Amino acid sequence: NHPTMVEVTPLLRSERKPPVLGRAVIAAVAALALVGAAALVSHVGSSRAALLADGVEPVSKLSFTRAENVHFKAAKKLDDVSSRSAVNSYFNKLDAAQERQHAADEHEAKKASSKQQSLNSYFDKLGASYAHETSQHMRARAARHPGKLAHHTRFHYAKEAAKDASEGRSEANTQEEEESSQLTAANKVKIGFYMESMCPGCKYYTTHVLKELMDKPEFRQMVDVEVFPYGNGQLTGTQIACQHGADECEGNKVIACMQKLYPITDADPGFFPAFACMEGKDGKPVTEGETCANANNLDWSHIQTCVAGTEGSDLALSAAQATEGLSPAHEYAPWVTLNSSPMRDDSYNLAAKVCDAYTGMDKPSICSADAVKADEGQALRVINDIGFSVCPRVSGKV
Repeated sequence: NHPTMVEVTPLLRSERKPPVLGRAVIAAVAALALVGAAALVSHVGSSRAALLADGVEPVSKLSFTRAENVHFKAAKKLDDVSSRSAVNSYFNKLDAAQERQHAADEHEAKKASSKQQSLNSYFDKLGASYAHETSQHMRARAARHPGKLAHHTRFHYAKEAAKDASEGRSEANTQEEEESSQLTAANKVKIGFYMESMCPGCKYYTTHVLKELMDKPEFRQMVDVEVFPYGNGQLTGTQIACQHGADECEGNKVIACMQKLYPITDADPGFFPAFACMEGKDGKPVTEGETCANANNLDWSHIQTCVAGTEGSDLALSAAQATEGLSPAHEYAPWVTLNSSPMRDDSYNLAAKVCDAYTGMDKPSICSADAVKADEGQALRVINDIGFSVCPRVSGKV
């Protein structure tokens, strides 16, 4: 019972003969399919458009729209993260910069505070030094005429004396102060002012040049000024004949006694304000001397006692001998010397010349370039002033 085997022999290509009509039908069907697909696509597109227009299917609900929204949200989120990171980085850098500036400001404030403390310490020491010099001056005045000091001055002197006694300064400290004082005195520029009390040129020089400079402590600390009231007088033995008469001789004694009783110090101009006051007036020197002494708190009765006694005569004679002993001899009054050398017209540029000659460690601000230039300008104005004059020395005549 074996199945019957049928042998099928395929036709050769040359033997196949498909019908022509079948191929035409297939082509027609394919064409119709294409036309139908196109119509379908067109219908679907118009239908979708109609649906969207009618609001049946909003765009936001369509799948491709939702996909786009998801994409945009993700992109926006990434942008926000990047922006926040950039902003955070910016403010972190700003905070760091502010912290550095704050630290720098604190450092500068500490430096400024340190400098201020140093300045305060310096001025405290300077004030203590001036107070000590003032105390010394008041003790010197009190030693000469303690009964004439005002009540508050006597009280101040007594208080300072008690303070010094209680402190009990050692001998070593006293010696150190003396050595320091001697060193300062050695550095000072010595100014000699040879004048006479009724000479117009002397009055002019005193009031237009010396007065302003001697009011400044920084100038006084550089100079040792000594006034020689004799001028162009005539000395015969111990007898003095003054160029402008007996009133001038009395005025010279007044100046000499003032200088003796009230010396100039670094801290105190001493007799000089009263002397400049006298030279600024045109009355009799003795009369003007009393007025100016009282106006500047000098004890006129003490000065008058000096003038009327042998002390005044001795002081006048000493000034005359010093003037007559000048080498080279003076040519007129006022005659000014700097370290024993005649200054002539340079005496009207006194501050600048003193600054040049001063050998101390620290020159004061009066010696700055601007101050010296201003002083030179003032000197030119004084020299060219109409009122500038001298009292010439006439040999053998008074």
